[in-house]
Amino acid sequence: MTINAYQIHLGSEQPFLSQDPKSFPHRQPRATSCITYMWEELREIQGHINIPDTWHPSKANEKDEAIIDAVLRTLQAKTPHLVKDTIWMVNACRLYLKVTMLSEILDADGNCI
Repeated sequence: MTINAYQIHLGSEQPFLSQDPKSFPHRQPRATSCITYMWEELREIQGHINIPDTWHPSKANEKDEAIIDAVLRTLQAKTPHLVKDTIWMVNACRLYLKVTMLSEILDADGNCI
């Protein structure tokens, strides 16, 4: 349950344990989260854990993408120095709105929020 809650908090489509924790500046502080500690240590030793029953957001269509994944990809390509502050704000808004996927906030054409 805790890993599912963490996956929801991070808002990524891919299982977070298989990704680089440094790509998620909005992850919980290490001192207060045993999952963050485990995630960082697994990454350091290049270890992998597969937990098949964890929560993953469902896509409304094949082009759909998790909001956080889209924002991280866009920011890292264009303005890597703004990733940390921007992703914190985007994630706070996403959690407040209780959304995960772009299709939940875009119009029917997928062109505007």
